[in-house]
Amino acid sequence: ITEMKKIAAMAEAYHIGFAPHNPNGPVATRVCQHLAAACPNFMILEWLPVDVDWRDAAMGGPFAVADGTMPLPEGPGLGIELDLDVLRAHPYVQVDLSHFREEQRIHARPKR
Repeated sequence: ITEMKKIAAMAEAYHIGFAPHNPNGPVATRVCQHLAAACPNFMILEWLPVDVDWRDAAMGGPFAVADGTMPLPEGPGLGIELDLDVLRAHPYVQVDLSHFREEQRIHARPKR
């Protein structure tokens, strides 16, 4: 969080907007929400509105979204109430992405 805040501050000094890339799931989305609220040059947040069917249960409820905004949750900390039983029922499984990486190499623009 501190490093992202520093990056946002450096961008703000040059009148550049801040748009965090967030492919890391719902907890990271909550972190980025709070970071966005603390950065005056925040522009837009990438997030995954469609996820596993148990995400809302694991997070203590769905993400509130209205008119293109996602209000900060109420409560202490990040405003998350993780359901550990739901998380235990869905342990992390590593996925082999080597086929994706190979495809990226094939379609990548050649170096000049």
